[in-house]
This record gives sequence, C-alpha cells and structure tokens, in this order.
Amino acid sequence: MPLVSFTQLFSKHLFDIPLPTKSDCWCRECGGPIEQEQAVQKEYGPTWVDEGIIPYTGSSVVCPACIALSRGSTTRSIILPPQGTVLLASFSMVHPKPGPWVRAFTDNDQSVKKVEVYPESITLIDFLERILPNIEAPFGVVYSERGANNKKHFLRYVPVNYDKHTINIYVMPSFTYANIQPEKFLAAYHDSLELVSLSPAKLREAYKPIAEKHNLNITEARVLYRYFYTLKNKEDDANEE
Repeated sequence: MPLVSFTQLFSKHLFDIPLPTKSDCWCRECGGPIEQEQAVQKEYGPTWVDEGIIPYTGSSVVCPACIALSRGSTTRSIILPPQGTVLLASFSMVHPKPGPWVRAFTDNDQSVKKVEVYPESITLIDFLERILPNIEAPFGVVYSERGANNKKHFLRYVPVNYDKHTINIYVMPSFTYANIQPEKFLAAYHDSLELVSLSPAKLREAYKPIAEKHNLNITEARVLYRYFYTLKNKEDDANEE
C-alpha cells in the first residue's frame, strides 16, 4: 500500500472511503496517492484561498477524501479538539468517533455541539502514555492548545507519522507543527507537574530550567508549557467551584 495522507486515514473511518492501493497520481490538496479511476478534476470557486499552502500544486486532481471533507464548512470548529486534547487517526482507530460529527457534516445540522462530538477526550499526555505505544503506523495527531472557533480547513495539512521515536503533531488553532520526542517530553512533564499550582509568572520562570534539563527543543518546550497552562486554568476553575 502506498503512503497515505491524514485526510485519507480520517475519511476511511468517517465516510468508509477505501484507502488507495496504488499511486497512479497524487492529490493536490493533501498530497496523498490516488488510483486513476478515483481522481477528481475539481473546479475552485472564488472562496478558495489555500492555493499557496496546499502540498502538491503540480497535480491537477483531488482525491475522494478531500472532496468529501471540503463540504464541511459548518463543522470546522466542532471537530477541533477541546483545549489540551487531541484528534487522531490511524489504520485501525479514529478519535472522535464518527457519529455526531458525521451527522453535523452530512446533514448540515448546526445544533450539534462539541460536547456531543467529544463526549470523551484524550489529553496529549494520555495519548503519549497510553495510546502511542500501541497505535499502529501510519497515524496522525492534531493537538488543540486552546479552545477557539475555526473557519479554515486543517485536516489536509496534518502530518502522517511512520515512526514513534519522534512524532510530528499539528497544533491548532495556530496551524503549526511540533516535533516531539515522547520519552523526554513525558520525563519533563512529570518533572514539572508540581509547578501547576504556581502563578503564571512563577510557572514560566520555574519551568525554564526543567525544559533545559530535559533538552526540550523550542516547540516541545512551548507545547508542554501551554499544556501546563491549560491544566492550571482547569485547576483554577475547579477551585472556584
């Protein structure tokens, strides 16, 4: 089987779109392989603004997965994971489960809420500790640093991982990438956990030497700091209750 894109992995679970078995051509929007008979010539309207950032402008065709996902304008915010949590897809699993999101997507049901799409959340640490050791490659991960509305497509830009020693995650809503080495990232997390009770300013200062001790790169350090900030906000909210 050829290398596939995250869009194709995601759509396999949500829309039962089969993964391509050969690479006759390549999708201009997600970069994934396409079997010739499945290639779609897509006409772009005046609202199309992603031409400068799609991965393969040298192609003139689009895969069925990207065609399907491009229709979901009302679901771009509710599919974004809650703050501090992840969305993921591999050959054998997907999170969140299709139900409510597909209903919102296919029926344009704007009454569907994010809490219905994510009745259970997987935090970044949960993913690294519990799911990553057992997940099969290839897989892709979207991490939400903060809750936000999102009007843009982002699934087509999620990187696909074939190795677990260093993983590349897509960080929203900043539309950025972060390379993480799970072993040292988790070591730094457990070494810093007691800092959550500090004020934001003291947390920032106390965290710096721990990040340096574990030799976190700049994106690892930023992602972990933002994760602690999320934990702190949740702790403050709980104390107020």
